[in-house]
Amino acid sequence: MSASGRTVAPPARPLPERVLDLTEGGFDLALRIGSLPDSALIAQPLGRSRNVLVAHPDYLARAGIPEVPADLLRHAALTYSLSATAGRWTLERAGRSETVRVKGPLQANSSLALHQALKDGLGIARIPLFVVGDDLARGRLVRVLPEWTLPEQGIFALTTARDYLPRKTRAFIDYFRERIGDRPYWEGPAPPSD
Repeated sequence: MSASGRTVAPPARPLPERVLDLTEGGFDLALRIGSLPDSALIAQPLGRSRNVLVAHPDYLARAGIPEVPADLLRHAALTYSLSATAGRWTLERAGRSETVRVKGPLQANSSLALHQALKDGLGIARIPLFVVGDDLARGRLVRVLPEWTLPEQGIFALTTARDYLPRKTRAFIDYFRERIGDRPYWEGPAPPSD
């Protein structure tokens, strides 16, 4: 309660990312990125998501710039806790792959929290390009080991049925598929500078 006697609601916070049960929660649709566990849900592919290794220029100035994947062992890794491979980053180049077991000061279940930690210069993160694309285009964050790639992940719409979807759900799926398709908008041309 405030001094005036009115009840004051706490400030709104973004919900943490988590896996929801569509049936129990009464949801029409869920978006998932990555491999899907076996379930009775219908998965409709919408597009692909690329992860990139990213850091703040100030962090790299302090800690050094990794030149090969093994260099990541001496860096602060910021990891996504809902990933099955949070502490194992697999990088690919010229037909070969290397997996590095990373560790660091932060593991979060929110890509927004990892994004903020990156902007605060706390370390290096494996993060979806759609989260950091604008910062990369504007030079606020930089790619780490840019000649190496990370495995792509599928983006899926999950529903409880394929044929009898509400029109609003079908419209959303069609719009989202068209918007991200083969070349997602976040991989488009760089935005104008500030």
